Amino acid sequence: MRRFFLIPLFLAASLCFCEKAIASCYDDGCEEEIDPCQEEPLEEKCTTTCVGVGPNECCSCVCDLGPASGYLSVRHRGPGGIGYPLAYSSVDLFFNQNLGYNWYGILDLRGHVANDGKWATNAGIGLRYLNDCATTVYGLNFYWDWREADHFNFHQLGAGIEFLWPCWDLRLNGYAPITSTKKTYRKKFDRFQGNRSYFEKKQELALSGLDGAVGYWLYNCGIFGIHTALGGYYFRGDHGTNVGGGLLRAKVRITDIVSLKGEVSYDNEFKWNGQGELAIHIPFGPEIKRYSRSVSDCCSLLAIEYRLAEQVERFEIPPTARHCETDVLFIPLD
Repeated sequence: MRRFFLIPLFLAASLCFCEKAIASCYDDGCEEEIDPCQEEPLEEKCTTTCVGVGPNECCSCVCDLGPASGYLSVRHRGPGGIGYPLAYSSVDLFFNQNLGYNWYGILDLRGHVANDGKWATNAGIGLRYLNDCATTVYGLNFYWDWREADHFNFHQLGAGIEFLWPCWDLRLNGYAPITSTKKTYRKKFDRFQGNRSYFEKKQELALSGLDGAVGYWLYNCGIFGIHTALGGYYFRGDHGTNVGGGLLRAKVRITDIVSLKGEVSYDNEFKWNGQGELAIHIPFGPEIKRYSRSVSDCCSLLAIEYRLAEQVERFEIPPTARHCETDVLFIPLD
């Protein structure tokens, strides 16, 4: 149980560190050889006129267009997941809708089929808030998840918060099953001993819990980016099942169309796991809605717009665990 409290403390400390590191992000990883901000604002690109542009700032209108507001993706993820051993393929639909100057709504639909033919799905909605300076995105999301596990089907609800900067990000997600949390799939006679009969019982367990991660874009400008994240997770289930561990993620966005992911994890229940993912994205819809505002540089603006257009990072396949116990039947003696 102590591990459960360590994760929020770790994330809170990381948030303080992230705030101090944002300034260095602009200096290190978000620069262009030729900065379009040195040009005069192109008001014909804007719906309104930029006002109050400082000497070291520019109008967002002079920057290149950002990512599309929607993506249809096809992915394949290799075996070695946390709480699911098999590889699976996915089809995703993600859409970002502007709701006003600072607000954006997201719709995230995902369908998965594992190599053994079993299905899973996620349906999520959320809100993202872009601050006036276009330097930070605050997000809140809610999900319904369903998985056809080995021996039963179960549903869960999830919720998450996210803090996204051009280079840094901080995420926290929670998960709670809302239907059956266990299923007995085998019960067989084991042995007689005295006046007792022993039966072996095996169960599959749904798990509730949370995960969190701190990430950093080593490079994030335009269509190419390299991202890493370090995080932890904690899950619990019936019969005192507790799973706690850490993970390391890496992602490479090659273009708007192709991305690669990798993940390595270790915990007390599933031990070492590692898997990779290849994804093909088909952009659709208009570019992310951009309003006229003063920004520090175009590369940072594009980086934050790509944060608005990215999927929520979470455990999309609900994990399950196995439990084995012995039942005893007393036989009265005559």
